[in-house]
Amino acid sequence: MIWGYNSVREKRLPDSNRLKRGELSEIARNVESSNLSTPTTPLNNNDVLFSREDTIRGICVPSDLTPLLAEDVGIQVGDGSMPLWRNKHGTLIHRIGVFGNIKEDKEYFRNIVIPTKNKLFNLKLNLYYHKSAGTCYIKFESKAVMTFYFTSIGLQWGKKVETYIPDIIFNSTKEIKSAFMRGLADTDFCLSFKKNFKGKYSDPYIQLGCSSNILVRQCSKILKSLGITSTKILDSKEYDKRTDKFYIKNYLFIHGKKNLKKWMESIGFHNPVHFTKYDIWKKFGFCPPRTKLQQRIDTLEGNADISNLCNNSSTF
Repeated sequence: MIWGYNSVREKRLPDSNRLKRGELSEIARNVESSNLSTPTTPLNNNDVLFSREDTIRGICVPSDLTPLLAEDVGIQVGDGSMPLWRNKHGTLIHRIGVFGNIKEDKEYFRNIVIPTKNKLFNLKLNLYYHKSAGTCYIKFESKAVMTFYFTSIGLQWGKKVETYIPDIIFNSTKEIKSAFMRGLADTDFCLSFKKNFKGKYSDPYIQLGCSSNILVRQCSKILKSLGITSTKILDSKEYDKRTDKFYIKNYLFIHGKKNLKKWMESIGFHNPVHFTKYDIWKKFGFCPPRTKLQQRIDTLEGNADISNLCNNSSTF
């Protein structure tokens, strides 16, 4: 980890920062996101630039590519932003942000996103809310962190034109790929269950839908290397009646119980929005659609009956 221009040893994100709510799935909670027993890859941080404010605040950047950093990069690729602009005084502003759903993602941000970034970059982040937009988010300004993401990792800054997986991740070990996919899935994938022939929502599938053809193809290749099969729909032209415009969408689907088992063993989820669905399915054999996170938590903790979850499932 580069702290200004000094090196210190990166430490693992403490287990105490993991979500602690009821008897949630051991598989979902115990997938390692920062297994530093895995050999790490040194990063070239020669082009990382520290501003005076970065130095005063004690901002640091990692020296090695670890699973913890890879998961953070996945989060940034999924729901992150890195706009770059000049303020009215002509000062260049380097802003990094991550956005989520105000109702469903608060626990994930508090227990995973914020502690991860705080640990990696020596930050002290807070969670913000935009009620009219329905979002919760983090934001901070740092020349060092943005130039680190750009020069050392290979992320794009500015407007997202074509989202992709950086080469340093795509060509790395299975542990790094798995951690990256977990961060990306926690922010940009969804876990759902289709009706079986008995009318129960028990057939699992994981889905990514995005505008990036490249990202879908890269994810498919990574999953194949992890023994997980997937199907793709590329460059689908779709009409959005809200904007009265056509958009290009790309989809990745992971179907079936065997694939879900492999996913949970090698990748897993850290976002309770996803792993509480898995827990419900694992415990009851099915998971109704359009349920809320709190409904699932109450059911798993024994404070609500599964029949209530079925009857009260709704969109949020």
